[in-house]
Amino acid sequence: MDIFTAIRIMNSRPDLQVKSTRVLAAAVNASAPPGGGGLVPVPALNRLTPLRPADVLLNLAKATAPRYRADVYEAYLKWAKWRYIGVFEPRLHVARPCYRLSEAGRSVAHNQRRVLSEELGIGFSTSVLESHLTRRFGPHAVTQFVDVDVALDDNYVLVNGVPHGVGRRGNNRPDYIAVTTFPGSPGGHLSLLESKGTKSVRHSIEQLAHASLQLNGISVGGAQAERYAISTVMNASAFYANALELELSRDGDGPGDAAEETQPDFIVDDVIGGLDANRDLDVGSEPDIRAERLAGASLLGSWASLADLSENQDAYLRWAPDVLKRRRARSTEDRRPRVTIEMESGLTARGVRSRVSMPGGDLEVFLGVIAEVDDALTRGDARDVLGAQASLASRRLDIGVSLDSDEESYAIGGEGAALALRALRG
Repeated sequence: MDIFTAIRIMNSRPDLQVKSTRVLAAAVNASAPPGGGGLVPVPALNRLTPLRPADVLLNLAKATAPRYRADVYEAYLKWAKWRYIGVFEPRLHVARPCYRLSEAGRSVAHNQRRVLSEELGIGFSTSVLESHLTRRFGPHAVTQFVDVDVALDDNYVLVNGVPHGVGRRGNNRPDYIAVTTFPGSPGGHLSLLESKGTKSVRHSIEQLAHASLQLNGISVGGAQAERYAISTVMNASAFYANALELELSRDGDGPGDAAEETQPDFIVDDVIGGLDANRDLDVGSEPDIRAERLAGASLLGSWASLADLSENQDAYLRWAPDVLKRRRARSTEDRRPRVTIEMESGLTARGVRSRVSMPGGDLEVFLGVIAEVDDALTRGDARDVLGAQASLASRRLDIGVSLDSDEESYAIGGEGAALALRALRG
């Protein structure tokens, strides 16, 4: 596959089948370890979800960027995500168009195949949950993800970008916290996500069964904090996702998925008012965390990750939680020069650019943040950041959707992250 074919695939839009059924839940719960189980289907997730590969790769880049330091090896690991551009292949001439692994993707074996499945699983899982929350709360909703182990837990160390637990609670922790806010609403929503990926249907069941333990690894006081486990199966036939939710009672009245309309998990004004006081949160040492404290620390982590994505050092220092700041200490010499590019629909973005040789030409990758959000992050006012993100949220849904090109592909996240891929002829 040459770079121009790969870019055209980045702009394709086959649906991803998301399965969330009673049959799936029964199989998973039957395989659960002691203390696990209790997973239930989410009817609203059981559907075809339109996802472009460009959006999946942007979500992967956002979710994993905070894991990497500035040294040469880990910088390589960060940018090596773009090797996955060639692993998607659309199956269009079937009753239900879908993605499958390309020939290059199928040739990856052993440990590298496991890494591929895990990392693409992150991109798909966060994309599926974000799409679900956008359908549920409306196109103006903004969902932001933060890596629990990297930004909020001092009991973890990073080795080659991978978090390893050194604290007493081990690895039973969900991967991500998602914070959803909505313009005009005083409240916000918390979700916990455990992300998985595999080539095997059977292994997907086992992954979800173990995830039921991990989803209980954070106790949130004063909020329900819905907890999702999503495992993406990627093989030569098709990609699809298995998704379930941990059953939680609401005031003892029933399962967590019984009521679609829920009370807010936190009040935005309360979170903003105590934002800096939550900079020291360490989930490894707090057995029960107030929802406002968890939401505040998560927003700080998300905004710091956005700033780091675009090499905005001033904004990074303004927002980074203490755990992330200690883990991601950087000097001026570490920073790459920032550039400004034009995106679709008159939007501009600021960030960093890299260029690598690939079959058929060169690939130019830009990763950064939409200028309005970048400006708000630099000014350092939380309300400005939320306002800029809300203004962008609904506009960005049409970015790249109608683009039919083998030379460029764009993706924009609801919180302001931006990706541009360009194929350059040699």
